[in-house]
Amino acid sequence: MEDVGEYVVRGNLIYTETMDRFSALVDGCIMVKDGRIQAVGPYQSLANQDIPVLDYRGALIIPGFVDLHVHAPQYGQIGIGMDETLLQWLEQYTFPEEKQFADPAKAAGIYTDFIRELADNGTTVLLSLQRYIRKVRNYYAGS
Repeated sequence: MEDVGEYVVRGNLIYTETMDRFSALVDGCIMVKDGRIQAVGPYQSLANQDIPVLDYRGALIIPGFVDLHVHAPQYGQIGIGMDETLLQWLEQYTFPEEKQFADPAKAAGIYTDFIRELADNGTTVLLSLQRYIRKVRNYYAGS
């Protein structure tokens, strides 16, 4: 997101104040300045007339999801071969599919769809594991 200065996001929040505690806040707000969260709390106590408000009252605002183990080349085979052992599944589906990713044109389409699907479902951070890292780094950067 480009730097848009200072603003407030208003809505119903679920967030973690600490690693072991979730908090829910009806009509809360997130104050953002220079792309960084400055404060989280009740809208009435943090609101400032001079700061623009993105008003999502009635909506639920949650942090993005983090996926620390994902394989983009396996995106196209979700739900396939579920009755196989892991080794059978890898040999029958995964390894042949991964070989196709040496082709930049094939990889470009799949990586774009993969990133879009993750983002559409709330994933904002990922650790993607694959063989062709030199060739795919640019697909992630461009998505």
